[in-house]
Amino acid sequence: MTKKYKDKEWLERKYIEEKLTIYQMGDLAGCSGVTVLRWMEKYDIKRRSKSEAARLALGSKEHRKKRSELAKKMWRDGTWGTPEWSRKQSEASKRAWKNGAYSGENHPRWSNDAEIVKCDTCGEIMRRRPHRLGWDHYFCSQECRLDFMKRDSKKIDCSWCGQSLYRIKKRIDRNKLGHFCSKECHGAWTSENRRGENAAHWRGGISNKPYPFEFNEAYKERIRERDGRACVLCGITEAENKRKLSVHHTTYDKSDLDPGTKVSLCSSCHAKTNGKRKFWQAVFTEYWGRQPKQDWQREQVIL
Repeated sequence: MTKKYKDKEWLERKYIEEKLTIYQMGDLAGCSGVTVLRWMEKYDIKRRSKSEAARLALGSKEHRKKRSELAKKMWRDGTWGTPEWSRKQSEASKRAWKNGAYSGENHPRWSNDAEIVKCDTCGEIMRRRPHRLGWDHYFCSQECRLDFMKRDSKKIDCSWCGQSLYRIKKRIDRNKLGHFCSKECHGAWTSENRRGENAAHWRGGISNKPYPFEFNEAYKERIRERDGRACVLCGITEAENKRKLSVHHTTYDKSDLDPGTKVSLCSSCHAKTNGKRKFWQAVFTEYWGRQPKQDWQREQVIL
């Protein structure tokens, strides 16, 4: 069966002939006003102007005339918009809500297609619109929902720190890996147990990087400490570099793990060594320590 808000004839009849708003049409169709507006735009149904919408909101011509006369009278008497007038309006509205003038069928958003459901915790009777039906459980408040979860839950231990916590039975059956009391415990457990062959993206030890697994951050830190955390070419420190020094392969062999073929370089010098590799390879191997550093800047090898 086609839903009401998808029917072009129904939209035109309610909006053009019966002069309903998109929100009133949404209440009748069991959807939001935005959904009604989207389908009206799909069918190219022309919307009302702001002045037309304002006239409909104010009511009939006779009603608008009475309201205008009353407003003019209150304005002449000096009672319009005063604190006393605002207080009386507020008290009248509160009395109307308290006396049930806007409850039940008198409520502006009352809908006849709602169904009666019962709170699964306290048993309170509630009305639910069609788009809010179809759930396994219904609750009248957040407190009732939490009480139901605690009643339907089971006491278990955190898989990392062992602290006691409550989880609903459905969640326990669904999660086979473990249960945690905080994000910190979950992160610590993941770091310890989801590595190597247990990692979700494990590919049998194959890496898409050209470096071996042993060329890690700990290995690089040992090279930086050996070189005094300064660039071996220009002497700039790691603090002046504003980032960790790069560990350069002097042989340009990424599989080589010999610490003697590694040097610490700043960002600028490391960028230079990526070009003219034969020259820099000779500098770091055959002529290392046999010529002044300024000759390297001029890219001259002195025998």
